[in-house]
Amino acid sequence: AMVNFAQDVDEDWPVEVYDHKGDAHNVTMAPGDMLLFESHSILHGRPFPLKGRYYAMIFIHFEPTGRHHAENPAENMDKQYKKVTDKRAGGQSATDDGILPPYIQRESPEEEHWLKIHPEGWISSVTSPRKISATSPAGHKAAATGDVEKLSWAISQEVDKKQIVDKRDETGLQPIHEGASSGHKEVVEVLVDNGADINARTNGGWGATPLYLALQ
Repeated sequence: AMVNFAQDVDEDWPVEVYDHKGDAHNVTMAPGDMLLFESHSILHGRPFPLKGRYYAMIFIHFEPTGRHHAENPAENMDKQYKKVTDKRAGGQSATDDGILPPYIQRESPEEEHWLKIHPEGWISSVTSPRKISATSPAGHKAAATGDVEKLSWAISQEVDKKQIVDKRDETGLQPIHEGASSGHKEVVEVLVDNGADINARTNGGWGATPLYLALQ
């Protein structure tokens, strides 16, 4: 929700909101007006700069209780909320199947556009300790399981340590992310001693750092 509580403008400063059908709506507000809309899943903004001295707003974020029409009617909102927050994805219109990120609404115009750019689906920038697949690189397996001896051995076998230390798996994680998210301090120390970047981010450089993962 947006609440206008004060303004000093030379002309109206409308906010433009695109609904779930893709139609644009220009809304002009005066002090005391409140605008309710699902900002989590629809595009909104102001296409023109302010002409005036100031425009004061309060922004209120909330999530409804009860059942949402787009969700399974047999599953209440509390269970849905716990499920998506456990997966670190939020919002009543978000999907929790790992295909779309939480800020893209299913069946919206943006879904088709986003999937064309990301055919592999969404990879969360926040990763909990997870199961390591049989195809994961050796360094990642050792880091995730806390096997310092095996990790040190794998690094020693490479002429270029970066082949192990900086290698990213199919989800974009490096061994230091695996070690940090699993709480293996000695693993992280070995990797840092061998040149790992303590500020390396997941998700193509836009995701979580090892420190962030360690704190989760």
